[in-house]
Amino acid sequence: MRKVFIVIFSVGLVFGVPIELSIGARASGMGGAFVGLADDAYSNYYNPAGLINLVSSQVAFMHWVYPEIREIMIDYATLAYPVPLMGRRMGFGFSWLRQGAKLEDFFGNSSVMSENYITLTISLRLMKRLSFGLNLSRFLLNSVVGSKSGWGFDLGIQSRVTPMVKVGAVVKNFAAGYADEKVLPTYRVGMAFLLFPEEKVKEEIIRKEGKTYLKRMRVKGKERVVLAFDLGTKRNINGKDGISFTYFAGAEIHWIPQFAVRFGTSYNFPFSAGIGIYFRNIEIDYSFSGNNKWLKDAHKISVSLSFGT
Repeated sequence: MRKVFIVIFSVGLVFGVPIELSIGARASGMGGAFVGLADDAYSNYYNPAGLINLVSSQVAFMHWVYPEIREIMIDYATLAYPVPLMGRRMGFGFSWLRQGAKLEDFFGNSSVMSENYITLTISLRLMKRLSFGLNLSRFLLNSVVGSKSGWGFDLGIQSRVTPMVKVGAVVKNFAAGYADEKVLPTYRVGMAFLLFPEEKVKEEIIRKEGKTYLKRMRVKGKERVVLAFDLGTKRNINGKDGISFTYFAGAEIHWIPQFAVRFGTSYNFPFSAGIGIYFRNIEIDYSFSGNNKWLKDAHKISVSLSFGT
């Protein structure tokens, strides 16, 4: 009986989204602080403006499990594709988020509840250091008591203020709702510090006056340390009327090219940690988030594949 109450209450938390879902094991390992940093295929979810940062196409998948509440399942899949168009750099993305739960009433009867978000993302570089992004989402809710559908929009901006600092902001669920039921928007700003970039030697062949030269240049590559911080607002969450503030903070240490370590904290999960393993164009990430009062511990596994240029 106690577990029935816990499952029903937890489903209300996840499906009602009073807590912020941290999609992708990389971002989750950093406490979900990703609005300012957003630089991979999961930008579709956190900040659509960040999709412009991709240098190659990516396809990514995530599976999220709660060992203590196995009735809840969350999956996410995304495709991101950067392209030059009309003299500007643009990015396009398509993603699918599914939240599913198996419910059982007091008489032993079971039913399945699922909520799906299908999202199309467009991002555009407005200026050299400023980009804009838009999500158009279709909401589909299916349960034993009926089905609902609706539309929603997310708006995001991102800027690389200096070579070491990025900032971003996003409004999620702007003008969103299921039929006659309105979904309240959320607001979030983020900042990321990109520290200790690795130095690489770039070789370039130059032909001049019938002669061929090999020119070597030192260029800066991927940052070895990233610090990220997000601050958000929501209305009427956790039994509180009015506006509540949410926080997310994390770090990523990528000193070895094939391996990354991450840790973070947020108002959802006071402790998060994760690792990333890189092999050529494949990235495998794992994250653990713990100490949530209701959802207990959460484990996420993500796989990303980069292809093309």
